[in-house]
Amino acid sequence: MPKYVTRKVACELLGVHFNTLYRMARDNEIESIKIGKNTQYNIDKYMKDKGVMESSTRRKICYCRVSSNKQKEDLKRQIELMKTKYPNYEIISDISSGLNLKRAGLTKIINYAIKGELEILIVAYKDRLARFGYDLIEELIKTYSKGEIVVMNKAEEKTPQEEITKDIISIMNIYTAKLNGLRKYKKQIEEELKKN
Repeated sequence: MPKYVTRKVACELLGVHFNTLYRMARDNEIESIKIGKNTQYNIDKYMKDKGVMESSTRRKICYCRVSSNKQKEDLKRQIELMKTKYPNYEIISDISSGLNLKRAGLTKIINYAIKGELEILIVAYKDRLARFGYDLIEELIKTYSKGEIVVMNKAEEKTPQEEITKDIISIMNIYTAKLNGLRKYKKQIEEELKKN
C-alpha cells in the first residue's frame, strides 16, 4: 500500500512551497488522493521515481553522547572506537543528558531520517541515543528512511527492572540539579520580595 502524507509533511520532506506541491500534483508529477477536503500525497513513489532515496545519498552514521563536559574524555574514546570500527561512517556527537531530546546531533539524525536519508545508525548502547523515546526514534528511522539502528553492546543490556531503576535515578538527578540551581537565586528572590 502506498504511503500518503499530508500537504504539510510533503512540503517539509520535499522542501517545496505548498503552491509548488499543488502544481506538481496537477501536472501528475506526484500522485495524490483527495480524502474529504484534504489532499494527501504519495511521497514514497515520488522519491523512488526521482531517485531521491538511492543508497549513494543515504547516510551511515555513528552516534556518540556523554552527559556532561566532565566526560569529554569518554566521548573522545567513544568517537575513536566508532572511527576504528566504522571508518567510512559519519560521526555525530552530543554532550547533553539522555533525557534532552533537543540535542543538536539527535535533531540532525531525526531530520535525516524524516528526509529518507538515513540508512544505518550505530550506537554503543540504547541509552546513548535516548534515555526515553528510543522506540519512537527507531520507528521514525524505519518508517521514513527504511533504515535501522544497530546497538553495539546488546549483550550488556539491562533487565527491565535495572532500566527502570536507572531511569528513575536519572529523573531524580535532573530535578535535584534544578532545585540546586534555584537555590542560588533564593537570596535574590527574598530581597526582591522585601522591596515590594
